[in-house]
Amino acid sequence: MAATQIVNPFLRDSPIVLRKKITVDYLVKGYRKFLNVGYLFDDIKEISLYECERSGFRFFYPFRIAGDSNFYEVCQEHDWYYMPWKWENEYCQKYIVNNDNVLDVGCGQGDFLKRIAKGNQTLNCVGLELNKTATFDDGNVKILNKTIEDFAVQNENKFDVVCSFQVLEHISQVYSFLKGKVSVLKKAGYLVIAVPNNDSDFLKLQKDAYFNMPPHHMGLWHEKSLKTIAQLFDLTLIEIAKETLQKEHYLAFWYDSLRSKFGLQIAKFGMKLNKIFGLTSFIERRIDKKAHQISGHTILAVYQKN
Repeated sequence: MAATQIVNPFLRDSPIVLRKKITVDYLVKGYRKFLNVGYLFDDIKEISLYECERSGFRFFYPFRIAGDSNFYEVCQEHDWYYMPWKWENEYCQKYIVNNDNVLDVGCGQGDFLKRIAKGNQTLNCVGLELNKTATFDDGNVKILNKTIEDFAVQNENKFDVVCSFQVLEHISQVYSFLKGKVSVLKKAGYLVIAVPNNDSDFLKLQKDAYFNMPPHHMGLWHEKSLKTIAQLFDLTLIEIAKETLQKEHYLAFWYDSLRSKFGLQIAKFGMKLNKIFGLTSFIERRIDKKAHQISGHTILAVYQKN
């Protein structure tokens, strides 16, 4: 069933199709063991998942249910939520050279920028972060409390590398967000975007991935939709890279594999056995042999401005 009354937040002239409806009660119950999300839905009883027909990009509606600053402050209290250095950070480094101006949009506490600047004092690094507690300035690393849309007004064509890691999936109005990032990029500069890969073996197995739904994630990306960004903003797609299954996800992958093949009760029983008999190292060794063949959590795209 085509939806005509809702404006596509990515490709505005592309039709969208309703793919799924999800009750708010289902989400609230799923999130409850981690944090309270009920206040973000207000009077909404049901949300919708739509798909852009041209790009395959999927987004949740209504847009106003995206997590606020309080939501993310609570998320960051959990140790498992944020890793200061990941596969995509390492991958992005090869596009950064001496004297580059680097912008990280949605930089958190600025761990990526602080690390690359420490290793190369010639870099000028700027981060944008909506969490006001993250503001920082030590000379060659500066973190500002601004949106990319506001920042772009006075900073067109200033940066050699513009990156965002696990940020785009949280954004509801993706067109204006991407437009701002491209605007501040110099000609021939690199745009690097890393998001969860919704075509990956890892994410496809997850049946109740609440953190891949609102209010946490507002958009679902994959290779086709990332390639469409190049067409939309007159960029050259340099490469698409896909993370293989990482060790921190081995047990989750094992659990979801059990659930997919044998059902929820068997999966829960398997986790109970693991706790009783300490099977973690055995499980990890078994998965490690095939991890390089399994697509993991993240997909990364690199573009160059024409």
